[in-house]
Amino acid sequence: MKPTLGATARSALVVLLLATAAGAAADEPRFGLGLQLSPASLPHGSAGIPVAATADDHVAFAITFRWRLLPWAALDAGIGLPLPALGLSLWAGFAPSWTLWRERRGLVAVALYAAPGLQLGFAGPDWQARRSDAYAGFAYLYQGPLAFALRTPVGVDLRWWRGRFDTYAEALTIVTFTPSVEALVGATVGVRVGF
Repeated sequence: MKPTLGATARSALVVLLLATAAGAAADEPRFGLGLQLSPASLPHGSAGIPVAATADDHVAFAITFRWRLLPWAALDAGIGLPLPALGLSLWAGFAPSWTLWRERRGLVAVALYAAPGLQLGFAGPDWQARRSDAYAGFAYLYQGPLAFALRTPVGVDLRWWRGRFDTYAEALTIVTFTPSVEALVGATVGVRVGF
């Protein structure tokens, strides 16, 4: 049976992607595990670690994971509190990046990135307070109405020691579709170790 042009093109694309991914793995780690903190959000929230002298007096935290597919693209995922105004959530997104500057030996690099994706979690205790001025309690962090959302983080990433360690800061917009349509914005910072 003679292969078709479409099958040949698909095979060539797969070989190209695998070769590019192998090259990326030689330069930088393929995987990264990190911690993300979110000290500010609008609307304000009461989820997270209570910390005085922050915008909300609470800092949300999450565990993040990155899988570098290509030198310029990765899959980002996380679990935790994305913002102080939301409950426990799980999210994932596709993250293209653009390197602005790289030290010639590759010890330091600065990149811009965006990681649009989807998020599913709980609405959080402050959702009920924003709706009816009645606080639902901290149980809404891990139970209560589900919040399905579209998230669009945009940030700057500082990669150290050829990507073995990176720090980042991002502006985050989350639009929830359930239990109600609502836009939330916030700022996050994080650290990640590559392996």
